[in-house]
Amino acid sequence: MLQRIVRLSELPAFVADLLAYYPNGVVCGLTGPLGAGKTELVRHVLAALAARSGTAPPRATSPTFTLHNRYPGPPCVDHFDLYRLDHADARALAEMGYTDAVTENRAAGGYVFVEWPERADARALGLQARLVIEVLTEGARRFTLSAE
Repeated sequence: MLQRIVRLSELPAFVADLLAYYPNGVVCGLTGPLGAGKTELVRHVLAALAARSGTAPPRATSPTFTLHNRYPGPPCVDHFDLYRLDHADARALAEMGYTDAVTENRAAGGYVFVEWPERADARALGLQARLVIEVLTEGARRFTLSAE
């Protein structure tokens, strides 16, 4: 388990540790209230991966309305947001491309991030890790990363 209180300006260092902890990809649920920084964390992951490959980072946006954004990488990063769903079962996840994204990323060392994983069937998600973000103050968060 990795737990750290992080000021938002320190998020790149936390992301570096996260990527070092999971150098060959991970399927990770992101749990926290609205505005906690879940999408911001994914933006920093994309920036760190782009820096490794010497490319410009993609313009990352929240997938709240699209449900899924794919960033081809390398490595590939798939970002899902289940906020607008009541409960996603295995069929709903397959229809939105989640199952295929997980299969592809596990085989190729890519990353899958799922915001609001509590809105889906836990077994169908197949999470390998969960990152809980707690808002402490306007500029500070407690990040707790644990294996599933």
